[in-house]
Amino acid sequence: MYSWKMPTKSRLQDEKSGGIETSAKSSSAVGPCVNGLCPNGYDCIGNKCYKSNKNPVAKAIGPCVNLRCPAGYKCNLSDNQCYA
Repeated sequence: MYSWKMPTKSRLQDEKSGGIETSAKSSSAVGPCVNGLCPNGYDCIGNKCYKSNKNPVAKAIGPCVNLRCPAGYKCNLSDNQCYA
């Protein structure tokens, strides 16, 4: 099943200014955006859905403790959370 997401503000600004990313232009669109939305893992650019070149958003396992995380995880100082 698809999970839909809203396009980010920066993507909308890029699209309106005509600055579509090079990687998106070189890949094939999987179809049109539906009400400005694309399936999870895709971005709406120029009213077409392109595979996202961004890394998937990781889910934090919890807060950093004394700026440290368990083995295999790193502390993101901007939100003080541990990510894989």
